[in-house]
Amino acid sequence: MKSLIVLFCCSLVAFVANAGSPSPEQNEAQRKLFRQLEAKIDSQPQALAEHSGQLQNYPLLPYLEAAVLSQRLHRTSPEELASFIANHQPAPFAEQLRLQWLRSLKARQLDDTFLEHYQPTRDDSLRCHYLNLAGKRSATRSKALQEFHEWWLSGEDMPADCRPIEKLWQEFGGKTPELLWQRIEQAIRHGKPATALALKKDLPKIEQAAVDYWLQVRQNPGLIARPHKHSYPDELEYRIKAYGLERLAWRDRDVALNHYQQVATDEQFPNPLRVQVQKTYALALASAAHPAGTGFLAAIPQDARDERIDSWRIVDALRRLNWDDTDYWLSQLDAKTAEQARWRYFSGKSAAAQGRSGHASAVWQPLASESSYYGFLARAQIGLNGKPTAPALEVSAKTLAAMREHSSIRRAQELLALSRTIQARREWQAMLPTLQPSEAQAAAMIAHEWGWDDRAIFSLAKAPVEGAWDVRFPLQHRDRIALETEKHALDPTWAFAITRQESAFMSDAKSPAGAMGLMQLMPATAQMTAKKHRIAYRGQHDLIQPHQNIRLGVAHLADLIDRNEGNFVYATAAYNAGQGRVNRWREQFGELPLDIWIETIPYNETQQYVKNVMAYSLIYSGRLEQPTSAFDYLISQIGAPTATISPAINITP
Repeated sequence: MKSLIVLFCCSLVAFVANAGSPSPEQNEAQRKLFRQLEAKIDSQPQALAEHSGQLQNYPLLPYLEAAVLSQRLHRTSPEELASFIANHQPAPFAEQLRLQWLRSLKARQLDDTFLEHYQPTRDDSLRCHYLNLAGKRSATRSKALQEFHEWWLSGEDMPADCRPIEKLWQEFGGKTPELLWQRIEQAIRHGKPATALALKKDLPKIEQAAVDYWLQVRQNPGLIARPHKHSYPDELEYRIKAYGLERLAWRDRDVALNHYQQVATDEQFPNPLRVQVQKTYALALASAAHPAGTGFLAAIPQDARDERIDSWRIVDALRRLNWDDTDYWLSQLDAKTAEQARWRYFSGKSAAAQGRSGHASAVWQPLASESSYYGFLARAQIGLNGKPTAPALEVSAKTLAAMREHSSIRRAQELLALSRTIQARREWQAMLPTLQPSEAQAAAMIAHEWGWDDRAIFSLAKAPVEGAWDVRFPLQHRDRIALETEKHALDPTWAFAITRQESAFMSDAKSPAGAMGLMQLMPATAQMTAKKHRIAYRGQHDLIQPHQNIRLGVAHLADLIDRNEGNFVYATAAYNAGQGRVNRWREQFGELPLDIWIETIPYNETQQYVKNVMAYSLIYSGRLEQPTSAFDYLISQIGAPTATISPAINITP
């Protein structure tokens, strides 16, 4: 009897295990049935009911159920639809079903049900319908008018479907003359002249001419230097002049400086507009390394400064190697900003340049413990040898087990098994915002175990954690990268760092600009590189093939390192911004130490790109057990801090 009980218990355990984890044969049978039902669900929705028992516990069953519900929106109760959607949020199929349901309710004019189940959406037609309905009801009118008010002020073009709520908003005094001008200016500044012209008709006739003139100034900012008769209020004329001066500042710095006297000598020029113009001139001149930039930066009132002004004041002092000015502007930062790693590093550098090595070490020592670009720079400055290390990702077994059973993760895993990578990504991305940090970290670990490195990286980006380099800096395509870098005698840590920064190892990544694949190559660049290096290239499809993308990408890196005389920093900047721009930046400040040169890059994206790649290359030198990295080259080109030199003569506004 005892042996029978033991046998029964063992059989029960095996049954439960099999219920939760179907055998490979069961999995394959369910996948086959899923594909069959999916193909005919639109024409034969009843087929699911006949076979649903065979798909019990199959992760993708809800996709079929959603497809059936979408066919029966008119015959399904609101309660059943709402329950299904709520039970499966935030899955993409649930959101798609919700949108289909709301469109159906709108078409059938079931307004109460629509209002009850509406949730914010990017579908402008549904949003307008909600606002129109909510505006008619006293209980929801105030909220609807406020939402429309904020939407209208965002500068977006208003859909025609929103005319009823817009009319109501106007009747309640929403469209004031000042708000109308605020939106017109916003439209012009955002390059939407058609919107400005459409709004013009709501202005008094005397002010409509101001819109026409403003649009002319947009096309030709130099018009503000010519005498201009107007009958509209002077306040509008000053706003147009300020806009024209700001536009000139970015287009032609020297011409803009000549016209600045309009601000400097006109006592009637409104002070808020004056300060706005001064800030634009300061940023435009400083980013172009114009000698007048220093004076404009210094003249900005302290209560008008912002993060960009603070940053360029310090960078301007650094590129002049004026340590007194550097210290002064660092001292003007608020306490929170001064604690940023960037400014702590340069505070130490300034101290070292002035012979205060003890103070420099005191600043750099704690910074050196941080796993970041500036932390790694500080490490090098205080002479710490060896590769930096970081703890591996740790997740509790309980959280990991729970996340393995998460419905979104199970669906993503099954979609990957069906080679539906894009759908799997959508499931994953919809899930991430709903997770707690510990859950996102567990999700990252699961994706890493699957070899789905891009989702692992993006998951940890949602829940930052110290270290976890084994997950955040994968070694995918190691053999191929090693082979191609060896061909060109290139540092593999640099190629890995570029790939990590460009695509996070997403082999089919495509940027809005058209760059493709692991190393984000533009098709024209790929074609030119293939021709030069005699690499077989059959067109854009090759760029989403990892081995081919790496082959072309590494060859392109080799070309860039040659053009930049072996300088990894310049070559990295060129990979992101183009060689032509880098040539100009080198001509301006090529004599500067590289840690300062990087700060002078006027494009924030490229500046951060270079910092990331340099830091990543050091991390990869440890992961790959390489003795050197691109980061080591950067350190070798920093040299000893330079003593103060005289600043250039500047034009002070």
